[in-house]
Amino acid sequence: MIRNTWRSLVISGLAATLAAAVPATGWSQTAAPKRGGTLVFALGGDPSTLNRNVGSNNADGHIACVIYQGLTRMDAKLDPQPMLAKSWTVSPDGKTYSFDLVKAKWQDGKPFTSEDVKYTLLEVSAKYSSVFAGAGRMIEGIDTPAPDKVVIRLKAPYGPFLVSLACQQGGAILPKHVYEGTNPLQNPPRR
Repeated sequence: MIRNTWRSLVISGLAATLAAAVPATGWSQTAAPKRGGTLVFALGGDPSTLNRNVGSNNADGHIACVIYQGLTRMDAKLDPQPMLAKSWTVSPDGKTYSFDLVKAKWQDGKPFTSEDVKYTLLEVSAKYSSVFAGAGRMIEGIDTPAPDKVVIRLKAPYGPFLVSLACQQGGAILPKHVYEGTNPLQNPPRR
């Protein structure tokens, strides 16, 4: 009996201490986020690769997704948002995704095109990314009707497809002209 009373007192004391530590507004941020500045964060280990499509640990994703981007990104509510794709449409049957791509250039000045998307998703992500594997198996084909348009045809509707196209999910788009003909697992790419 004394043991239970003592345990109740300790638990009540801890609960009161925690309640006093939480501000009246809770832990949520009340001020608008400020752009710019410096972010410092720690990783549990070194990244094994800078190519998110062939690595799956957290360090790989944190660093690689600063270097490469996917067609989509996830917002704070985990809803897909435009990234390298400025917009998209999905067919009524949920099997065809048509993307309009942003106008961008790779670091070497060559343009980012729909061929980069097709190459990356079919030749790297679908073959080497354990994170992208489910989405990769659903791709029936990819058409590139124009440098700024890509159409991805799926075998069947796949609900999380737009999420799969984010960098963190193994959908980091790579420059075809640099990676094609190399081994993505051992790449240093040719120049």
